[in-house]
Amino acid sequence: MAKNQDSVTEIDERLTENDTANLITAIVQRTRNHPEIVRGSSVRGTLALKQVLEGYSLIRDQDLTRSSLEKSAMITLPPRISTKQGTQSSAEEIIRS
Repeated sequence: MAKNQDSVTEIDERLTENDTANLITAIVQRTRNHPEIVRGSSVRGTLALKQVLEGYSLIRDQDLTRSSLEKSAMITLPPRISTKQGTQSSAEEIIRS
């Protein structure tokens, strides 16, 4: 049980502006380099992810967290990437991984 609680705490830990920028950059970069993706997210996708994250956190009246970043990425990135033909994974599954 303690292990799950630690995982939840880590996911909901407040992110600094620098942490947020680094994580967003890393997530988008992975979409550009993933072997199952033909077209990764663009700079506009990066900016959209940041805006969605900030809006989501504002609406929920909460700090920026890994959990809110994951939810924002799932809203923002799938329509902005194209997977290779014949790929078994969905865009959502790839982003989550």
